[in-house]
Amino acid sequence: MHIGKWFHHLFNPHCVECLHEQQCKNCEVLRQLLEVEKRENKQLLDRLLKEPEKIESVEISDYNPVRTTTASLKERRRLLEQEAIKRAQVEKDRRDDLSKSTNELEIELLGEKNAS
Repeated sequence: MHIGKWFHHLFNPHCVECLHEQQCKNCEVLRQLLEVEKRENKQLLDRLLKEPEKIESVEISDYNPVRTTTASLKERRRLLEQEAIKRAQVEKDRRDDLSKSTNELEIELLGEKNAS
């Protein structure tokens, strides 16, 4: 703050000109905030009032029908057991493949050591 302004404010704290300057600065800030709010409101209104885009029609024959009846507990249990068996078989096959590749690598490495 300039020393002259500081003394002026010290001796004339309620000067009309100084209060008018502060009010104008505050009013300017408020005007800017109001402009931002108006712009955001306009964008929101534009989005809300925008005509919806046309949606392509989809043929119903492309979709599988939804089952309206619930499966019995026996049926659910049977399906879950089948899925569990399949998962176990896949896991077993993966482990067998891993152990085969490990054995093949061991043979290669041990065979090379014996050759040297």
